[in-house]
Amino acid sequence: MPSLIIKKQNLKYLGLMLYMLVSSLILSNRYYFDDELFNINIMTHYSLVDILTTSKPADPSLALPFAINKLFYNHFPLSIFLPAIFINIFSLFYLFISFEKKLNKLSSKIFLSLFIFLNPSILMWCIGIRWYAYWTPLFLIAFVLLFVQKKRKYTITLCTLIFVMLTYMSYLSLLVIPVTYFNYFLLTKRRYLRELVFSVIIYSLLVSYQVYILFTVHMVNADMQRLSIIKSFFVTVMSIFTGSAIFPFEPVAVIFSVTIFALLIIYIFRVLNGKIKAHELFIPILIFFVINIILLIFSELGGKARNSIYLNVVLMMIVPIIIDTIERKYRALVLAIGVMFLLFNINNLINQENTIKSSINLPVKDLLKHVSSVQRSENQNIFIYTHDPVISYYLDNDNYQLLSYYGLVKDRNSLFHGKKGDIVIIIETYHGSISANFYQKYIKRHNEIITENLTNIEISELGYDKWYKIKSYINGGPVPEYLVN
Repeated sequence: MPSLIIKKQNLKYLGLMLYMLVSSLILSNRYYFDDELFNINIMTHYSLVDILTTSKPADPSLALPFAINKLFYNHFPLSIFLPAIFINIFSLFYLFISFEKKLNKLSSKIFLSLFIFLNPSILMWCIGIRWYAYWTPLFLIAFVLLFVQKKRKYTITLCTLIFVMLTYMSYLSLLVIPVTYFNYFLLTKRRYLRELVFSVIIYSLLVSYQVYILFTVHMVNADMQRLSIIKSFFVTVMSIFTGSAIFPFEPVAVIFSVTIFALLIIYIFRVLNGKIKAHELFIPILIFFVINIILLIFSELGGKARNSIYLNVVLMMIVPIIIDTIERKYRALVLAIGVMFLLFNINNLINQENTIKSSINLPVKDLLKHVSSVQRSENQNIFIYTHDPVISYYLDNDNYQLLSYYGLVKDRNSLFHGKKGDIVIIIETYHGSISANFYQKYIKRHNEIITENLTNIEISELGYDKWYKIKSYINGGPVPEYLVN
């Protein structure tokens, strides 16, 4: 019995050590992806005052995350990921020590430890410099304060300050926070109604400026990154049940998601049939979970997997509650499936492959090695055509002459200035945020014209995507078989 207690007490430290180890492995092999380069560009070209005061009508990204990046980048340019890592360490540790007290079985606490500290969506999206790297852990802190910890009068006021900060980070907050207030009202049964009403009023006043900007500027001019309801449904469900670090049709992902869904349904039926009593946190968390799923789908914001990270973590808080109620042999089976699922996810993240984010999957290391291996004489120049911002960024850092339609490059000229005998490398990748029509009509056609004037052509393909056929069907358009051609 004493050894069992020690094991339970050590789970939080073991989980924290695993998080730091896996995070280090991911960062050691990590390249920026396309969205992060947007942040890098702002950090290097704008002052802090410009970031906070300049409104960009065509871009719905809010200023606060950029300001955090800028402040840290000015003082610690080589440690740009540290703010997000520190916030995540505190958030995940606080979540675990608060929630594990509500669990009874060792296996359920082990599951919680693994899927909080090694949560694939957290490791993929929140070790970074985009808004969700800060928004997600901060929201989880408020979530634990409101729904897991013992309720106190000042709790809702403290969380309101966090909510204000979150609203100046992302418009997603305007969807999530009203539901959070509503759930808190249901949970406290009007016990702190005065404090709740006061907090809602204060919140509304403090975020009114950002709401005004939303409706008068960004809703009018910006692409709010909304997809169709069908795609939003698919991406939301996928990102919640399998996360973002593995393709959802991967066998281990299918087994894991079916297992979790089955556990959820069985538990609900057992509660409804009176066979077991629902855990004190199950119904409040489930209500929050379901309402948020519905809102993400019908607002069409669920079409971006990063918008569902917090719900994936919430689901991984529900599952240990269920594990507590099942037989020992089934607890071991669920734990084994979970560990296998995590191993596949972590492998993908360390090697930057087979995630749902094409820009993360790019074989940048192999490409740089391939380009550097090209043999040339002293009189030959190498010109590289690419539209991809990630590839442009790293080739530009290696001082190659880039001619690009799109991306962070020093020379954006699309005309060829070479001479006979020079080497031309044309790199084609998935069109990404560029419309398929524009890509085909201008970039692809431009590359074909260049190719017509070349001799001794060699074709290389890097980064085979085994799921390209399914992705093409889902996207409603062709997805390349290889990530780089």
